[in-house]
Amino acid sequence: MAHVGFLQYDVAFGETEKNLDTVAAMLPEVAQADLLVLPELAFSGYDFPDKETLRELAKPCEASGSLKQVMDWATEYNTAIVAGYPELATEGIYNSCILALPDGKYHNYRKIHLFNREQDIFLPGDAPPQVYDTPA
Repeated sequence: MAHVGFLQYDVAFGETEKNLDTVAAMLPEVAQADLLVLPELAFSGYDFPDKETLRELAKPCEASGSLKQVMDWATEYNTAIVAGYPELATEGIYNSCILALPDGKYHNYRKIHLFNREQDIFLPGDAPPQVYDTPA
């Protein structure tokens, strides 16, 4: 039987390191999960006041230190982890999430269906969600 866990915490807007520390402290308690799902925009926070603030916190997928940390956690805890982040791309910024797998591989998804103010600051994703095999 697979175990799926969801981490809920008060994401501190714009405080990436604080949010990473919060997750790091919670992980040992849920280490038995085969799949862990973190909040949308788990390390940056969600309620961006404008595009300029969003741009300050967005990073390309491959250059994001927080995503590197998520990948390290997936390997360390032998679990798949989903974590959302603002993805900086050449054409703009996406509300994205990563699926980090224990074997060091990852998959990136850009949110297609944007709601309310999201439409004003994010680009819609350009591909439908895929299905991936995970430990769960």
